[in-house]
Amino acid sequence: MKDVKWNKRDNLIKPEKLQHTFKICDVRSSLEKDARKKGHKIINCVSDRHLYFPFKHEENSFVLRPDMYFNYITERKQYTYFVEIDLGTMAMTENSFKTNSFDNKVYYYENFKLSEAYKEYLEAFPRILVITTTTNRAEKLAQAVKEKQKTKVEFLFTSFALWKEYPTGPIFLKTNGEYTSMFE
Repeated sequence: MKDVKWNKRDNLIKPEKLQHTFKICDVRSSLEKDARKKGHKIINCVSDRHLYFPFKHEENSFVLRPDMYFNYITERKQYTYFVEIDLGTMAMTENSFKTNSFDNKVYYYENFKLSEAYKEYLEAFPRILVITTTTNRAEKLAQAVKEKQKTKVEFLFTSFALWKEYPTGPIFLKTNGEYTSMFE
């Protein structure tokens, strides 16, 4: 029998995290359905519990924990993505990177890239898809990231409603205010 790398923690259900877990499942389901329609493939799709990237940068220790990671394969190319699920419960910005805010996630992603630690885990640095509650929140998050961002790590923002309708379409707001698809 294969080692399935299971532990008791995998059976724990925390009610406060359940909605977040369901959204990850919804996101993956919509993505898989859309990819199948196009004859594309999703591989290496891993969710939050299994994503753990410890790294160091400028003498600081970090652990990056994306909500999801996947590779999207078309007829011509393979793309890599991290996904962040935002339920609107986290502050967009804070003055300190020691608080639980969205710009803290930006700080971690930027340091992951700057440290080049991602090369230990991945072939290329992924784009980051941020899927949130409303288009208005997506716009505000994009603006907040634009104001705080210090690197060219690419964050793309959309709402759950747009994602469910057309995950690979031109539904993603860039920090420069333009819309794009996952592949542009």
